[in-house]
Amino acid sequence: MVETISAKDVTLKQLKTIFDLQPVEDDQFFREWQDKLPEITDLQKQMLDRVKAGYFNLLYYPPLLEKPVNMAIVSPLLFIGEFYLLPVHFKAENAVEISASDEEIVIKGSIDTLVLQEHLWVMVIESKRASFSIEAGLPQIIAYMLANPEGENRALA
Repeated sequence: MVETISAKDVTLKQLKTIFDLQPVEDDQFFREWQDKLPEITDLQKQMLDRVKAGYFNLLYYPPLLEKPVNMAIVSPLLFIGEFYLLPVHFKAENAVEISASDEEIVIKGSIDTLVLQEHLWVMVIESKRASFSIEAGLPQIIAYMLANPEGENRALA
């Protein structure tokens, strides 16, 4: 019988066991995403400071749920980073389903924000309530990344 797990409920231990994931602590991992990056402009720095100030302002009015996080933080960051412009595009609430090699376990979910260039997944964003730790969405986002049709190397960064 096939077991279905919601991506929001999956754990890192389950992902490691099911998909044989291994942690990577090598500083040279994905150097192409770290070297020769364009400098951000003064205007972009100012805009980022405004997003940061807005975030801290929102913290004074709990609960800060996923929708306000998307509106006040994620959307401006996508705009500032020019992720709405070619050659990239984004999708919201993109349905994802992955299964283990033995087809006995299926993980289903919906990616909050997926930024693509052609078929390459450039960025996956999972928004969580501000009261959650940064690690709260990590298993969920790794599960989504495992569904990437272009992904062949599986490692935890």
